[in-house]
Amino acid sequence: VIQPVDSINGDDTVIQPVDFEILYFKSKGRAEVLRLLASVGQLNWKNKLIPDDTGPWSPAGKWSDLKTSLPYHQVPALYEKGKHVLTQTLAIARYLAFKGNLLPETIDKQTRCDEFVHGAVDLRSILMKYERNPASTEDEMDARAMLSNYMANLNRAIQKHRDESQTGYLFSKIHYCDIYVYDVLSLAKDLLHTDYTPLFYTGLVDNLYQAVDNHPLVKAYHQSELSINQIIK
Repeated sequence: VIQPVDSINGDDTVIQPVDFEILYFKSKGRAEVLRLLASVGQLNWKNKLIPDDTGPWSPAGKWSDLKTSLPYHQVPALYEKGKHVLTQTLAIARYLAFKGNLLPETIDKQTRCDEFVHGAVDLRSILMKYERNPASTEDEMDARAMLSNYMANLNRAIQKHRDESQTGYLFSKIHYCDIYVYDVLSLAKDLLHTDYTPLFYTGLVDNLYQAVDNHPLVKAYHQSELSINQIIK
């Protein structure tokens, strides 16, 4: 369900009530996968964006106050109507997957899905380290090396564990692990300025990426006012 963006700017006006708010900075970072999951799961949600440091509220102002109110003092955070705030990206991702019916049907497949998600965590961390320091040649080399290693491992894992549905997804239809892997590869593509070609995302990984990228609800998100790409234009 498409809802308007809401910045933390002192304006408490809400155009339409929502069930979930995703708190993060005006960037993709660790929150983009959560936005994708909420969109593909067709949840009633909106962004709650933290102002830039150069805005009227610097880290010494309202963001500092908000930060101390969060578990672990970290974002992203998920606000759910009538419930406590939830933090930690993987915990939020799995919760949104549950709420949006994006978990596989059996515990065996759910565990395998979790394995694919956790397999991408180290790559995301290395990529975000480089994102924070793009002038570092060492961080860029680390990111490219990690990406190359991850791609090879991921291709082997998909070959071993996917089902035979030929959909491109891991298990016949889209699940949260497909979306998580897609988001990490998209982050790598954006940060490392690597042209998207089947030569780069080889074989089965290419099929998975294309399947998620062409999913109608993923395409709808990218074109909506919830998309960070649309917000920062």
